[in-house]
Amino acid sequence: MISINYFGLIGLILISLGWVTSIKNKPPASLSGLYSLGSLMLLIYAYEQHDMVFSALNLFAVVVSGYQFISKVLEKKDLS
Repeated sequence: MISINYFGLIGLILISLGWVTSIKNKPPASLSGLYSLGSLMLLIYAYEQHDMVFSALNLFAVVVSGYQFISKVLEKKDLS
């Protein structure tokens, strides 16, 4: 029988691959900023619950959305 942990790990990998393949399509800064903050809150929650799969997933979400937010903000400054 397959351990339920494998479902979590496979989900983590699939979601991460989805983000990596779409990183060139930067969403608006407001969405990235809110998503980054929300993911940070969920990261803290998952960590406190000792849920390593969701901790890793939300850490990755914070990094990706934070990168997109910073890129978008710097892009706007270059256009000014």
